[in-house]
Amino acid sequence: MTLDTQELKKILRAVRNPAQYIGQEENSIQKKDCAVSCCLCYPDKYEVGMSNLGLNILYFRGNALPEAAVERAFLPEDDMLAALQKKGWPLFALESRRPVKDFTAVGFTLQHELTYTNVLLFLDRAQIPLLARERGENSPLIFAGGPCAFNPEPLADFLDIALIGEGEELFEDFLRALAKPEFKKLPRSAKLEYLAALPRDGIYIPTLRNKTTKNYIKDLRQLNNPVKTIIPYIDTVHNRLVLEIMRGCLHGCRFCQAGFTWRPLRPRPLEAVLRDAESGLLESGYSEISLLSLTATDYPQIEELVCALNQKCVERKVNVSLPSLRTESISAKLLAETQKVRRSTVTIAPEAGTQRLRDIIHKEMTEANILQAARIAVDSGVRSLKLYFILGLPGETDADVLAIPALAEKVLDANRQTKNFTLTISASNFVPKAQTPFQWAAVNVPAEIKRKQNLIKQNLHSRRVQFRYHQAESSAIEAVLSRSGREIGAVILAAYRLGCRYDAWQEHFNYDLWLQALAQCGCKLENFWQAMDIDRELPWDNISTLVPKSYLLKEYKAADL
Repeated sequence: MTLDTQELKKILRAVRNPAQYIGQEENSIQKKDCAVSCCLCYPDKYEVGMSNLGLNILYFRGNALPEAAVERAFLPEDDMLAALQKKGWPLFALESRRPVKDFTAVGFTLQHELTYTNVLLFLDRAQIPLLARERGENSPLIFAGGPCAFNPEPLADFLDIALIGEGEELFEDFLRALAKPEFKKLPRSAKLEYLAALPRDGIYIPTLRNKTTKNYIKDLRQLNNPVKTIIPYIDTVHNRLVLEIMRGCLHGCRFCQAGFTWRPLRPRPLEAVLRDAESGLLESGYSEISLLSLTATDYPQIEELVCALNQKCVERKVNVSLPSLRTESISAKLLAETQKVRRSTVTIAPEAGTQRLRDIIHKEMTEANILQAARIAVDSGVRSLKLYFILGLPGETDADVLAIPALAEKVLDANRQTKNFTLTISASNFVPKAQTPFQWAAVNVPAEIKRKQNLIKQNLHSRRVQFRYHQAESSAIEAVLSRSGREIGAVILAAYRLGCRYDAWQEHFNYDLWLQALAQCGCKLENFWQAMDIDRELPWDNISTLVPKSYLLKEYKAADL
């Protein structure tokens, strides 16, 4: 089945941003008559999903296999959803306009817990049964990967498979298995058993509760990801060429899931990054390169890399940008290089306002480091500086909160003579994540988070400082989802049926509906926010990140809360 082209054109003339639904973008791929078809779905809007590097990598790697055809689908906006529903049409893939339900496998990127109701919306509008146990032999296999897959249990009722860890080789082996003639002949339940028995890490089958270990690529020198990128017709959230320079992190901040799940530290060779930059710019025409890493300044040759990139980028008016920087490894030369084409914002992440709390979370950064880094940044031409904090961290007191605006004032005072200098304080809210030392920690209730946000507001006295913060209620629900087991699946389903969707978007998030869903399922919200018993079995214990639970517990106790 393919959708009627003329009828689709009529719909597209009547909706916002129709270009996000037509496909046929530069570098997109159309393949026919392959042994296996897979639709990679991002459970959010096109403008968000098209900025996801992982989806882009898997798309091209999957399509490089002769036996596989890989396509994309995103969650339409409300007007398009309504138009499709009126027609009785299911969600479709961009490349072939084939209904998603007709693919061999359908995969979701789980980047954020607040997209879980979007996954259900996607399945529902794709006309695929929501519950895995209700799918028949002709239904596609539903799988998921990404950061949230390190605890797949909240979505266990809805997923057939979770792919755990780094996806390049894992995804390819998964597609090869699906394409085998003997696999295709198996009944659905036997297919899942077949996949669980494959001699490789990273495949978790919720119905089997099998033990598995994350997949990771031991040597990035052997990694040759495609540098092609699909060029969208509309602006996306991150409209730039993204180059991964390193995986893993050295520092072990106790709240940081990525820091523990993506270990060990593995830099890519400098020559490989430079080669990919040249090819990527030729393929895309972007005017900015972003160097992706958890801690970019820990890259062993970061100055040499940025200087080498600028030798070609400056004359092309292509900007080179870095994510959040470590204060102890910032240099004037490095920052000056990042400001050569255009001035960009530099982000420093103290996470906590006092040294006492930074020690608790194992953030190796002093106030002297922070002030020195800010001074170096401004002297290097930076005129927009952001300080990133987390509210509600374990062990936090009002003194720690008040230290945030005090630190901002110190940074501002040191740069009062600098014209057009702006400072932003950005504060997210602590959410305990699976597979981290703080997975057992208590969570601040929304009222307490709001009180702390107001403390900061009341003690910021300069108009030159902007304060941006996250919604307390959405973080509270994120905390419920982040470390629950499969018992929370009933709540997610109830929330979806009550109308929850696009929960990661502040204008769509409805706290009252989530409270109603929890009440319907007999769940007390406060139970999810309490510190967890360190002796209890955790929902994600069957999944190993190669960081032992005993080590995480040792780190939790070392915080001395």
